[in-house]
Amino acid sequence: MQALSGGFGAAAVELLRGNHGRVQSTAAGQERTLKCLALYVFSCGVRPKSERQQRDIFFAGGLPHSSALGFMKVDSFRAVGIAKFGEFRAALVNILGHPLSEGFSRIGDLELRYQNAIYRFDSTRVLAEITFDAPEIEFASDTVGFANLAEYLAARDSDLFERVGFIVSPAYGIAFDPNFPSWVTAFPVESIPLWREIR
Repeated sequence: MQALSGGFGAAAVELLRGNHGRVQSTAAGQERTLKCLALYVFSCGVRPKSERQQRDIFFAGGLPHSSALGFMKVDSFRAVGIAKFGEFRAALVNILGHPLSEGFSRIGDLELRYQNAIYRFDSTRVLAEITFDAPEIEFASDTVGFANLAEYLAARDSDLFERVGFIVSPAYGIAFDPNFPSWVTAFPVESIPLWREIR
């Protein structure tokens, strides 16, 4: 608990106080509380907006694939939430916990499947693609709803192109099919040529 104590720890404790839940009184309970809030805040960059969301985050373990989030923070070409491209499977599982299932895609990529996200690892077994379900996406300074995503990208990415129904943004490192809300795929810069090659 020492690593999470201090200013943030105090703020996390205050966030969980309210009519719908109280901070666990045991040391183990406090440790879990702080870890949940740490994961959530680090993943999304904001604090929970309501007491109900605080409670949901606590019981979901604060993980970024929790349905309590409703949105996901994208650091283009680098990370989605707290999952960073280039990480190995063990590192990701250590952060997110064990997936609901795992297996291989049609092209041989290892896939870890969580509630609202799929993490894909390439032939070298490093994280190379993330597909996630989030009605809203937070970029560096903007939060964009899935329904407005195509318009948002068209106004900001002159290299935007389409492949097999997917709108692909080389500037933001994401691709999505407007007909399948609200799933979005994020990828590192090395994957842009692969998307362009699709016919």
